[in-house]
Amino acid sequence: MKLKLTVLAALLGLSALASADTSFLYSDGRQTDNATHALTNVSFFNFRTSVVNGLAADLVIINKQADETNLVTNRTELGLIASTTVLGVTPFVRGAVAEKQKSGVNSFAYYVAEPGVSVQLPAGFSAKVSYMYRNAFQQANNDLLNEYRASIGYDVTKATTVVVGALRDASGFSPASTNYVGVSYKF
Repeated sequence: MKLKLTVLAALLGLSALASADTSFLYSDGRQTDNATHALTNVSFFNFRTSVVNGLAADLVIINKQADETNLVTNRTELGLIASTTVLGVTPFVRGAVAEKQKSGVNSFAYYVAEPGVSVQLPAGFSAKVSYMYRNAFQQANNDLLNEYRASIGYDVTKATTVVVGALRDASGFSPASTNYVGVSYKF
């Protein structure tokens, strides 16, 4: 917990120094295991701030609670995002180091690589697609994920965006689908 607060304080400090945008995204969704049809509540928190032009840092916290077992899984990711915009299209790549904590299991570290593209659309809409690869640093922890992600956003105001998205696990290890709705606030 102390490390998480230190990281959050560092990101807040970076945002104070940054001349560009800082945003906070909260989203809530449901995950369905495609094999067993078990349901899980999923909450995403994403704090992102520009560091320099074309480079941002983010803190992502993912909380999952299974309906039937009440098992809780928390993931905390600290990432960097490199991006550039050309003609309204923004290719990006995100890399992160992270920790997974699950009820009754020792926590462990993992890493994330996520290339993708976002596009500004007319009338305040935007779209984003990406592919996320995640794996534990120690293979014995068996945390491999290949996930496709897609979302559509609508700018309600200059500072507020509503987002609807879907995540699809393509790894074959534990296939699951997650649908979510979120709100992003820029400040």
